[in-house]
Amino acid sequence: MFYPHALAMITCLVPAQVEKAGAASGGRASGIVSPTNQTSVLELVADLGAESYERRERATRLLVDRGQEAFEDLRSAAESDDREVARRASRVLRAGFLKGRFAQPSANQASWRRLTELLEDNLRTRRLFVEMQSAAPELLTLAETDPERCPAFVAEYLRQDPRTRPTTSLFAKGAVTAAIFALNCETGEPDPKTSAVIAGYLVSKAQTLFARTDPNVRPLLQRWILRAGEKADAGQQYALFRLVTYFELGKCKDLARRIAVNRRGGGRSYQAQAMLFLAKFGGIEDVDLLEKNFGDKGYVGQTRTPNGSVRLCQLGDVALAACVLLTEQELTEYGFEGLGDSDLGRNDYRQYGQFGFRTDETRQQARQRWMQYRGRAE
Repeated sequence: MFYPHALAMITCLVPAQVEKAGAASGGRASGIVSPTNQTSVLELVADLGAESYERRERATRLLVDRGQEAFEDLRSAAESDDREVARRASRVLRAGFLKGRFAQPSANQASWRRLTELLEDNLRTRRLFVEMQSAAPELLTLAETDPERCPAFVAEYLRQDPRTRPTTSLFAKGAVTAAIFALNCETGEPDPKTSAVIAGYLVSKAQTLFARTDPNVRPLLQRWILRAGEKADAGQQYALFRLVTYFELGKCKDLARRIAVNRRGGGRSYQAQAMLFLAKFGGIEDVDLLEKNFGDKGYVGQTRTPNGSVRLCQLGDVALAACVLLTEQELTEYGFEGLGDSDLGRNDYRQYGQFGFRTDETRQQARQRWMQYRGRAE
């Protein structure tokens, strides 16, 4: 199932993985002379192995600026028996790729094109691709050759004993990102069970590997979850929704809507989180859906105020608070003490327990006020 030989595909980008291939450093040198620099590519490549450190550094620097004219010479040099030449040639190819001077020089051309379809082609995306190739080239290869096998392969890959792979955070981040990317390359209908297993793993790793606002991981996850959540059952939806709330994937509103009205799978706590998610990312059309939960007296938490009193929170209270926010009213006008719109800016939807009331009387007054508002609105 795994492809150890695929590591060779990234020799041009990752110096640590350059292998001896018996090729001379200038085996395919073109000898092209830049009009702005009279030192030929052939001479610069040869200087990668010069005795002088200054000459080696100069050649390394200048070859990056030569761009595509030096590409084939550098690919050949990256397979040199001279370890210094091979190492520096690989370094030049990597730097040139990151700066947009060279084409993507590995065998994973299709994966690179697909990634730039999902994300814009910029320095950040190029760095991400280098990390992915370093950590999990077999996933990128499978995404090109047999994308329908990607979900099962990803699930198997993530279950591997981590002791068999490097454990640095950079490697782990590259490997997990490659797995998420591979899922996006599948063209068939995602298997909900496999997707839930993968989501569970990603949830356990997300906080240690990724920032909530990671500009590359978020769009990749969003596209996958939008597809995977369509056929998922209640329990599987709950597994996917944990990723949605952590990364704040605002386009996954349909998944949040299903969870908000369905207690099976995650229980009231996840219903409450889905309601607050809709309060931030939903629209006025979600008010009717949330109103269906006003009568739910299920206990979901409590908050002790500074003066010692306790606010008990029912699921219906969270639904009301979400409706108030969606209609751009003030929470305090409904008796939600000490709360404001900024409380939903914490990116932590587990704070639903604060949306409660001290007494049933204040709770009933808040709901009556809502009904009056709805009457005027209609």
